[in-house]
Amino acid sequence: MSWDRTWRCRNTRLQFQDFVAAVDAVVATYDGVQRRVDREADDCWTCFFTVPDAEDAVKTYEVSLYNMGKDGFVLSLESDASQNHLSEDADQLAEDLAEELDAESMDL
Repeated sequence: MSWDRTWRCRNTRLQFQDFVAAVDAVVATYDGVQRRVDREADDCWTCFFTVPDAEDAVKTYEVSLYNMGKDGFVLSLESDASQNHLSEDADQLAEDLAEELDAESMDL
């Protein structure tokens, strides 16, 4: 069974700067969390959230937004990306980002 999670964005006309603004809004709600946003391709933008843990180690979580053309945008938290695997922090950050992007869960 896969642990991947996906959300469909209601806004079908998102721009890169909209994605960056949503990521920044999420980061602003957490102490110590930082971000890097990459335009990996014209149809794929990825955010890398850097989160310190209790032992001052750093975890990196990856959430991507895919442009599916006429089907709109899909936000994806993939279990095999970065340190996402079964991470509650990754899941919460992705949920928060989905909320900022006005996206609804596609998970069954």
